[in-house]
Amino acid sequence: MDEFWSVAPASFRTYALRFVGKYLSAMKEDIPCAVLKRYRKLWESRRSQFGQPESNVDISEMAAFGEWFISGKLPEEWIFNQLKDVLRLTGGVIEQEEMVAEGLSDFASKHPVDVLNCLKLILEGIRQEWRRDALKKSARRIISSCIRSGEPRAALPAKRLAEELISKDQWFDLRDLLHPNLGQGLTEQELK
Repeated sequence: MDEFWSVAPASFRTYALRFVGKYLSAMKEDIPCAVLKRYRKLWESRRSQFGQPESNVDISEMAAFGEWFISGKLPEEWIFNQLKDVLRLTGGVIEQEEMVAEGLSDFASKHPVDVLNCLKLILEGIRQEWRRDALKKSARRIISSCIRSGEPRAALPAKRLAEELISKDQWFDLRDLLHPNLGQGLTEQELK
């Protein structure tokens, strides 16, 4: 197997990692711990080599981790920590970004600062506007959860992100997160 990873073209290596993620998602029954441990070891090996001198690990391999994240079959803390690393290493480039953002929203109450940082990276990594728009629902849940978290390191940056997205004429529907009384008979002018 080591020979495959050292000589196969990047597209084959990416396909192999993507396949594992899709396989994990497709499994209806419990996957034996020993199998999950081997998959984790495979992933950790590829991730640890990314960016190293003489390494052949391609960014597309790292982006394939999106399939692993959305599978829901790996331990939560492990998968979340791996995702944070991948997004940091790839500048937010990840496959299945809409479903990844949806899954991230489940972590927002427990890890608001990290989840908000992940969302920012994903938004930065998306180059096509229509793909960014697909994240609106999940981004809204994350931003709202971070604002309500009571964690100043999450709430203030979440408000800033909402303001930034609104100011770019992208997501006006986030305004009520900044002004919770909007829509309750008060105008924006009265709220200021």
